[in-house]
Amino acid sequence: VSVLGAAQWLKRRGRVLSYALWWFFFLLCATPATYSFYRNIIVADHDMILMYTTNDVKAADWLRGAMQPDDVILTGANNQIHFVTALAGRPTRIGIYGESNPYRQKGRMEMIRRIYEGGEFQLLARLDTKFVCLSAHERRRYRLNPKWRELMLKGTGVVFHSGGGPIDNTSVYIFDSKVLEKH
Repeated sequence: VSVLGAAQWLKRRGRVLSYALWWFFFLLCATPATYSFYRNIIVADHDMILMYTTNDVKAADWLRGAMQPDDVILTGANNQIHFVTALAGRPTRIGIYGESNPYRQKGRMEMIRRIYEGGEFQLLARLDTKFVCLSAHERRRYRLNPKWRELMLKGTGVVFHSGGGPIDNTSVYIFDSKVLEKH
C-alpha cells in the first residue's frame, strides 16, 4: 500500500522516477532469489549477512572468551576488515589499511605473508602474537604453505576449529602461536 501511494505521488510529480520505482519493486517481487537476498539482510541474524559466516561467528565467540585484554591474534594483512577479529573485538596484528596510508607497515605485511605462504613460523615470535587465525580470508589472500594443511589434519597447535575441515574453504582454524613456533 505504501509503495502504491508513493508511486502515485511520484507519478504526478516525476513520471520517470515513478516508473523506476515501479520497475524496482516489480523486479524485487518477480525474482525470489533477489527478494530472499534482501529479506535476509534486513531480518536475519548477523551470521547470515554477507560478510559473516557461521564459522566466523563461532570463532569470534571463542576468541572473546579465550583472549586476555593484552593478547594479540595474527590474521592476513589486507585493506579490508578481518571479520573474525572484528566480531570478537580483539587486538589484531595485521598490516595497516590503505594503499596511501603513510603509516603502512610493509615489513609487517611481508612477515605475515611469509608466515602464511612460506610457513616461516619462527617469525611469530617477532610479531608477539598469542594466536594465529586461518579462515576463508587468509585462504583467499594467500597461497598457503602445505605445512598448514598438515597442521590442520594432525590438529597440531589447533586451539579452535569450526567447519568441515582443511578442504572446506569456510572452516576457521585458530592456532596457538607458541606451538607453531616450534614447527
